[in-house]
Amino acid sequence: MGLALLANLAAHDLGYLSGGQLLDRVTHTIESMEQLERHRGHFFNWYDTSTRKALRPFYVSAVDSGNLVAHVRVLRSGLLELPASPVVPAGAAGGAARLDPGPDRAGRPA
Repeated sequence: MGLALLANLAAHDLGYLSGGQLLDRVTHTIESMEQLERHRGHFFNWYDTSTRKALRPFYVSAVDSGNLVAHVRVLRSGLLELPASPVVPAGAAGGAARLDPGPDRAGRPA
């Protein structure tokens, strides 16, 4: 979950997502996380993605919980930078350009 949140932040930083798209994705992810069952505040390791119910065997990992805290702290830092960043990130055009593989080595369109 933490890496999914950071992947969205990275997509924004690389110009693939606007600030609004980033905020929408982060909001939806956190809203989904809030609906998940937990044990003493910790997320279980496995969930059914259609029902959001924890799967057996129920397992909580202190390492994964710590990683999630670190991911959320990095996400927070990135989100706090949004108001000072340009509406259209500098890499926005580059993000779309990187999606076009261009011609192959023989000069044929990909």
